[in-house]
Amino acid sequence: MENKRKYEMPKVISSEDELAKALYLANKKMSDMEAKRSEMFANISHDLRAPLAAINGRLEYLIGELEKDNKNIDINYIFESLQMMLQRGKGMEKLIEDIFLMARLDNAIVNVKLEKVPAAFFLEDYFYMINEEPKYKDRKIISEIPENLTQEINIDTEKITRVLDNLFTNALKYSNSGDKIILGLKIENKKAVIYVKDNGIGIDSDALEKIFERCYKVQEARTPGAEASYGLGLAIAKSFVELCGGNIRCESKRLYGTTFYIEFPLCEEG
Repeated sequence: MENKRKYEMPKVISSEDELAKALYLANKKMSDMEAKRSEMFANISHDLRAPLAAINGRLEYLIGELEKDNKNIDINYIFESLQMMLQRGKGMEKLIEDIFLMARLDNAIVNVKLEKVPAAFFLEDYFYMINEEPKYKDRKIISEIPENLTQEINIDTEKITRVLDNLFTNALKYSNSGDKIILGLKIENKKAVIYVKDNGIGIDSDALEKIFERCYKVQEARTPGAEASYGLGLAIAKSFVELCGGNIRCESKRLYGTTFYIEFPLCEEG
């Protein structure tokens, strides 16, 4: 026989003071949420406005030179301008995609396809893939994935791949040429602990608790040409990890690097 949930009487606020306190707390919570929402949209507007202004400024200059029939215009400058506009355009496209994805996560309409996969095999496959990425050519990509681990985890591989992409992109952005980026795996307390570690510029201790908030900016990027924007990447990463039944945390020390840890329960054997 199934156990029926015990009926619980709704909590009744017994005094005017308690009612006033409850209303105050509810209003404060709503006010705080609205303030964060306003800040998020202000930051997103900045992230869209800045590259758009750069693109428009360069286009206006080039069109003006062509209208003047300036035959001395540097072809290298034109090529560099097109590259810059393409890069800024892709950045805006990525931000817009993240905004739509965050909205879908808020409304719980993101599908999760969980499957059992060997954690070490999944990470080894990702490690070899990331080594083929040209943008990491001046970083030392290192594997700390034990070869003898066969334990499985239950994850959506597409979404966790995106999480790893975000962590590696951050490691690249906040490190210097020649720095290490490590992908590792260890088993602790019946959990698979995946970690992405770099020896870049690190994060201040007062910022650590905020980095998974939407549109929180840590500090300026170190990679030439990379902008330290108010992104949604870590907020989305946290949501994806939690949808797969895991959790994500970060340890960092200013000037000594950053490590992100992702933990998933191991699948039961047999």
